[in-house]
Amino acid sequence: MESTLIHLCNGFIKEEYFSLLGTISRIDDRLLLVSLWSITGGLALIALAFYFRARSILLVAIVASLGFWIMQGSLTIQQAQYEPRMRQIESTCFETAKGPGITWGLAAASELEDAPDQSIVGTPFSDRIAPQTTMVSPYIPVELGPLATALTDEAIALPHLLQIALALLGLLFMRRAKMREPDPAPVVNVTVPTPAAPPEAKPALPAKVPAKPKSNPQAA
Repeated sequence: MESTLIHLCNGFIKEEYFSLLGTISRIDDRLLLVSLWSITGGLALIALAFYFRARSILLVAIVASLGFWIMQGSLTIQQAQYEPRMRQIESTCFETAKGPGITWGLAAASELEDAPDQSIVGTPFSDRIAPQTTMVSPYIPVELGPLATALTDEAIALPHLLQIALALLGLLFMRRAKMREPDPAPVVNVTVPTPAAPPEAKPALPAKVPAKPKSNPQAA
């Protein structure tokens, strides 16, 4: 009976592990889709802004890039919430099967002969990730939260920062170009006198024909 329960629990744990792995894979697909939409949409808006010389489109590109950046960070936090349980299952199976070790990552590939570190299972996401992957955490004296930690990851932050920097340079360039344009010359309305029309010639009257004298029949 005990062996049956152990076998049943092992089956449940196996299904749980692969379910977690499938969820993480689906979130990876969403992250890739968000990145593609962010890069494509941002560059398209910046190109349209330079073509039409419209600074408002650059502002839209900056806001859109910030929105995609926050969305990508939120998906990263959601994905990281499944990692502790996967690490717990992997550490349990490591004693007998030396694996699996998917969540250890490429950085731990040289340590597969050693026992996995189980102290990471109960720690928050920001404590686990911030010291290794963020580019601003060494310069900030306070602890970053989960969202700030995800947003400052190099793989997430750099594409959005490049788009925002390009849009800001476009705003600066358009502002300087507008300042250098000379003011248009004032328009002076010059009225040209129109020549007077010649007087209309009156039509000539027909010549009068003199009437013939009437003959007197009594004189004859």
